[in-house]
Amino acid sequence: MTRMSFIGAAVAAGLAAATALAHGSAPESAPESAQESAQESGRALAQGGAEESASVWADVAFLQGAWRGGDGFVFEEIWSAPAGGVMTGMARGYDAQALRVLEYIIIAETGDGLEMRFKHFNADYSTWEDGGPVTLRLTEARPEDVTFSADPPSETVSSVRYWKPAPDRLQADVVVVEDGEEGGFSLSFVNSSVAAD
Repeated sequence: MTRMSFIGAAVAAGLAAATALAHGSAPESAPESAQESAQESGRALAQGGAEESASVWADVAFLQGAWRGGDGFVFEEIWSAPAGGVMTGMARGYDAQALRVLEYIIIAETGDGLEMRFKHFNADYSTWEDGGPVTLRLTEARPEDVTFSADPPSETVSSVRYWKPAPDRLQADVVVVEDGEEGGFSLSFVNSSVAAD
């Protein structure tokens, strides 16, 4: 069984990059009214950047939280809220015998929109992928339904679609490429707070 086939039983997601909000201030030697004016301008810039940033993140906000799926083989994804121009995700897949896979995922703002990068790791922290992370771009966005696709085409993952079939459910549909052929798998998750009840 290849690692990508194993992913079919386990994994989907990821990406990396960061940006910062602009903050303005006047030199300390400036008169008080100039300092106040500069501080107001800085707050306006930061608020404008936050509003713009919030609209960028609206498409993927539904991912935030802890998600769990599977029985014999359990797969979990935990997504943070966006901050500093990135939204991070951590995933792990395990069974009764051992940890089978770790995945680190980043969704980041870029000049071209949102980008997802991810890498898979073994329990000893050696990586599955050779070289850098798998990189996908946001190509479709509907309410609680996003698709990230490889462009140019990837040798391992063609696309990842996240969508919510119900308020407390999340599904990841992954299209993988093995030996030049596309295949795929789906992961179904329940919000961990619901799964724990």
